[in-house]
Amino acid sequence: MKPSFQLAAVACALSLALAGCSQSTHSTSSTESVQQSQTVKQYDAETFFDTTSIMGSSFSPKGDKILVSSDESGIYSLYEVDIKTAKKTRLTDFEDSTYAVAYFPKDERVLFTKDSGGNERYHIYVRETDGTVKDLTPGEETRAG
Repeated sequence: MKPSFQLAAVACALSLALAGCSQSTHSTSSTESVQQSQTVKQYDAETFFDTTSIMGSSFSPKGDKILVSSDESGIYSLYEVDIKTAKKTRLTDFEDSTYAVAYFPKDERVLFTKDSGGNERYHIYVRETDGTVKDLTPGEETRAG
């Protein structure tokens, strides 16, 4: 073995031995105070699950609104959010959840997806500017996407 390697090995062994001989300087009272300050607040199930989720987004052609899906009503519905005022307008009111896809590029029609009664056969729909809705997916047994 080379002398420099031997010296490094001896120094490392001595350091480990001395570290094992040291006494703890932490007091019990400081450990208890750290444990007390790290207590996590507990919530009941109702409070824990009382949340609103918002997902998906698309800017309107003029850039003044954002299209999102939110479950604030209990199921996901489409909403437009005015960027300047933060006012939300609900666009869909179905018994099944609807999920935002996008605005059309040159007008304020919107595309969204929805299944029927939980069958997970999502169809693509267009919501016209007058509020009427048209299913763009042909057939009941067809799944879009």
